[in-house]
Amino acid sequence: MTSFRFLIPALLLIIGVCSGCIPGPPSNCNFETIEYACIDGESLVMDVYSPLHQGPDAEAPLFVYFHGGTWVAGSRNKIRQRYRNHVVESLVDSGCVVVSVEYRLVDLDGHSLVHSLADCRAALDYVRSHGDIFHNPHSNRKIVVWGSSSGAQLALMTAYSDTVSGPGRIACLVDDFGPVDLVSALDTLPGWAKTKVSGIFFGQDVSDAEAFDSLARIYSPICHINRNIPVMIFHGSDDDVVSSRQSYTLSDSLGPEISDIRIFEGYGHGFHSLDSSHTRAYITSLWDFLHRHLDGIDAK
Repeated sequence: MTSFRFLIPALLLIIGVCSGCIPGPPSNCNFETIEYACIDGESLVMDVYSPLHQGPDAEAPLFVYFHGGTWVAGSRNKIRQRYRNHVVESLVDSGCVVVSVEYRLVDLDGHSLVHSLADCRAALDYVRSHGDIFHNPHSNRKIVVWGSSSGAQLALMTAYSDTVSGPGRIACLVDDFGPVDLVSALDTLPGWAKTKVSGIFFGQDVSDAEAFDSLARIYSPICHINRNIPVMIFHGSDDDVVSSRQSYTLSDSLGPEISDIRIFEGYGHGFHSLDSSHTRAYITSLWDFLHRHLDGIDAK
């Protein structure tokens, strides 16, 4: 049932199920909202969290975050929900700039993953080309792309399709319980259902399950791995929306030299009730990973 249940949140969210309360920005940072694109009259924005006192040549990483919501819901504000708010506080305390991106969601009006990914790539390009806004005038900040759930799939796909290899390249990825193999994630979805949702999610109608699986591979990060980008992976052992097998598959494919995986026992999808000790463990694991893979970064 795990694979089929992966789509159930999408169906619920399409008809209007809402998420929980989200707090305001952390008190330890400057906060501003910036438009990075306007498409067909729709303003696409990102929130920027930066240290209160930041020198222009700071070399702490610049994080670009993509929220979850099964591709059909959620917003950039989700970065302030649950454990992520504490992660942002830790990052900003250490001199990092954190950007949370709003992107077009999959809907019934023709927006598909094609549009979501295009927005994620446009946001990344904007961050690179406007270094003065992001306290990065000399492009010396290392970029870390981070995502949760469906946002992790977008983060991985954005990074794995990126062609920048010099200054401004993606240095690391952080994957919070993301689906990396959409074929296996949806393997129990009946063939008739695949043909029904293909046009909605992938922007292309199909006539059979085999064609659906071919499209699913195009949007599966596991099929596009870039071994030049280290990945930090977090997942809950009891996740019944995106199976932890997805994260193990990615970790096994990458190998221990360029990936770390941290499984939180007893926790389900989204780390909804992650306690303070596990939140600290998340932050410690993240900083250990950054310390190992990014030159000049001190563990926090």
